[in-house]
Amino acid sequence: MPNTPAGQNPLEGPEWRAAMAMGIDMSLVELNLQKTPWERMLAHDEALEFAQELRKAGARLYEQA
Repeated sequence: MPNTPAGQNPLEGPEWRAAMAMGIDMSLVELNLQKTPWERMLAHDEALEFAQELRKAGARLYEQA
């Protein structure tokens, strides 16, 4: 982060505080930053698979109508 001094926690930096001040819920960002890149990739893959299944179910539903 460009305005965060070296050694300072980025979650305490000015950009983070500005986002929170604008009403942005940073809790999901905080949770994802606790995960490894591999864990984030797996979560994305699961969400993508779920979205694809929903799309298929919707298509089947409209085919029956």
